[in-house]
Amino acid sequence: LTIPKIYDPAMPWPLIVTLHGHGWFRPFQGHPAPANVGAFCLAPTGRGATDYRELGEQDVLRCIAEVKRDFHIDDDRVYVRGGSMGGTGAWHLGTHYADQFAGILPVCGNADNQAWTKRWGWNREFPGRFDGLRHWIQEGHTSRAFTMNLLNLPAYAIHGSGDVIVPPEHSRHMVAELRTLGAPVEYREFPNKGHGGLPGHAIEQGLGWLCAQPRIPFPKRVRWKADRMRHGKAYWLRLEQKQRPAAFSEIDAEVVDRTHVTIKTGNLRAFSLQRLAPLFDPAKPLFLQ
Repeated sequence: LTIPKIYDPAMPWPLIVTLHGHGWFRPFQGHPAPANVGAFCLAPTGRGATDYRELGEQDVLRCIAEVKRDFHIDDDRVYVRGGSMGGTGAWHLGTHYADQFAGILPVCGNADNQAWTKRWGWNREFPGRFDGLRHWIQEGHTSRAFTMNLLNLPAYAIHGSGDVIVPPEHSRHMVAELRTLGAPVEYREFPNKGHGGLPGHAIEQGLGWLCAQPRIPFPKRVRWKADRMRHGKAYWLRLEQKQRPAAFSEIDAEVVDRTHVTIKTGNLRAFSLQRLAPLFDPAKPLFLQ
């Protein structure tokens, strides 16, 4: 963790979380953390080369919680950036914990298993008794399946067109999906650049754009998709129970006014919502349609 030299605990400070790339089992990955004059900079190890999933995911979230416990961090200005595997983690954490961040900056990140299929023929479909189960598990490990979750979270993606380690189709597919949804997204692709060697100003420009985006803590519309219920929490909605376990659950909820909400669900037996004062009138009945 890098602490700004001018840190004043009387005011809230932004936090930039930097996720390191793949380093196999090398210790101290992410060290030292970057430095920024106007922000705290956190570089968690994420349990090494985990793609920031499972234990790696929990490691990052716990590190953020610890920094917030010890320092005066602005909840509305927490950003996640990373390159290569770190870009993969930025996409993953953004699509599964969108309400905890103000923006993400994935660079050359792995985000779509279909990109591997189109480029090299990996993960091809094949008929079989458990094909549906296999597809659900495989899709659950790709951020592209959860792009709707970024409806209220700004993303600034960067990739090189000549990347042969993580092909640019990963970022291209994510950005295309996000633009179709109307989500806030910017994309910079640098011709003939590979899995590194991007211009030095690229990250700075991305951070500049990202840090200018306000976090929306109480969005009136939330679209959320989850493969497991531990990822079924976002903003003022909670996915509580599935109908079919080996399938995705979805919800699309929109606040009409302070006493009316429209709800559409898919593969859900139960859900709940929080009657937060900025959105709803706590003294009046709430009608769901």
